[in-house]
Amino acid sequence: MEQAHSVLDTDADKSEPVMLKEGEIKAILPSKPFFISSQNSESINISAKFYEFQKSAITLANESGLILETHPHHVLALSSVLLIKPSQHHTDLLKFFKIEELKLLRNNVLSKLAGKDYEDIEFNQDIFIQVRKIIKGFLKSSGDSITSTKELALLLDTNHTFESKILLSLIMYMNSLPEVKFIEPLGEIEVCINLLHPLLSPLFYDKDNSFLRWCNKITEEAKESRTNVNKSRRPDAIISTILQNHVGCNKGFGEVKVIEGLKNKYGLVKDLVRLSTFSKESIDLNNMKCNISFQAIGGHIFFYAHTLLADGLYAMVELCDVVAPSCSSDLLSFLSELDKLKLVYNIFVSSCKQLDTVETSWKRHTLDSPTFSQYVSKDSGKQPSHLSFD
Repeated sequence: MEQAHSVLDTDADKSEPVMLKEGEIKAILPSKPFFISSQNSESINISAKFYEFQKSAITLANESGLILETHPHHVLALSSVLLIKPSQHHTDLLKFFKIEELKLLRNNVLSKLAGKDYEDIEFNQDIFIQVRKIIKGFLKSSGDSITSTKELALLLDTNHTFESKILLSLIMYMNSLPEVKFIEPLGEIEVCINLLHPLLSPLFYDKDNSFLRWCNKITEEAKESRTNVNKSRRPDAIISTILQNHVGCNKGFGEVKVIEGLKNKYGLVKDLVRLSTFSKESIDLNNMKCNISFQAIGGHIFFYAHTLLADGLYAMVELCDVVAPSCSSDLLSFLSELDKLKLVYNIFVSSCKQLDTVETSWKRHTLDSPTFSQYVSKDSGKQPSHLSFD
């Protein structure tokens, strides 16, 4: 693999975001270290640990190159992104972080984005009991969707916004899903329209603020960026703000694969890296506090929160994974996913917004497409992967 010149620079000017030349990768020591407290009230310097991991990732990239399926954490670290997927940490990352420290860091991020009581977020229990009764009646009546739709509609309440959004999703599912799951696998358009849209469109919709677009087009951030980052990449979905009769900044992104895509680990990891890049660019260019992204393989959806956590430290944290119903028989089991979806919604509403002031010097360069191609290769099929999408 052809190698590019790289510099390990600890004295760079931090008055402006770090901008690098194509083929150049750097790790820059943060001027403002980020600490969290352990359960024993000991201070943990997250910035220093991540900086050391970045240096090791750069060394590996220079010496032998990175394999995308095997080194997703390393690849993201080249853009100053720390990926946190619970119980799926690369062994190289664990040379610098203890598993308990990564758990504490995830808790720190979620507390900042969703509130300190984020673990107590749950679907309204009174509404849940009534919804479960209605769904059971719907299934017993062999799919009498008209009666069940009326019953669910009576539960709509502006005082319970999230619950009402889920009610709308259930109404759409009851009036569109087949009674049993098809033997034939669904195509990508079918997955988007039949499985994902009924759930995600109400979840991310606000008539005055945002909506979900299945646009498969180049992002506004890519058009505005001065660097060659994702210039030709098109996310399957974009969650955009609304500015009168046109779209504004982007709050989130989505990538979709059919269920057969599970066999293509390279494609799945590349989608994950792309989601990180789309979100990081939106955070940098739009001064977003947080971006939400989702990666769907069939009806299995993984949700992530992205945020600029500290000087030179972006976090990409897996929030949860849920399975969308593929037939009406799945609706009862789908109800068990509602608490997790409410966490996603709470973060989206409270934290996916533009900030009035930002620490510009905290921002870092995003690995551009030519440099990515230069340092990152596809696995031959013999290397292990630390990420699971099942």
